[in-house]
Amino acid sequence: MKASREEALSILSKWRNESLSVLVIFGIAGASLQLSGAITDVSSSLVTFRHGSNHFEFTIGLEEGRDFDYSDMREAPADVQESHGQRVYSRLSVEFASGAFCQIFEAAPKG
Repeated sequence: MKASREEALSILSKWRNESLSVLVIFGIAGASLQLSGAITDVSSSLVTFRHGSNHFEFTIGLEEGRDFDYSDMREAPADVQESHGQRVYSRLSVEFASGAFCQIFEAAPKG
């Protein structure tokens, strides 16, 4: 489902406020970064993620995001929900004018 930038920020803020685990995949020009952790900050133009206990932080500027898409994956087949090594509930995708992309998954609690 297409989402506006404001809807995307609202979803990210909700995930941050609820301290939900997320899986983030960011890619550009043949390179990608994948991490799991939590959202630590959301502003009108930036979102910051922290990976686990080693305090690695990764910030993405959303001001250049041109397409936002939200998918509820709870009804998807199990193999799709677990295609990234852990079960996920929903996905927020951002495509940037530069060709970069970011997929942020709401991860199911482990255990």
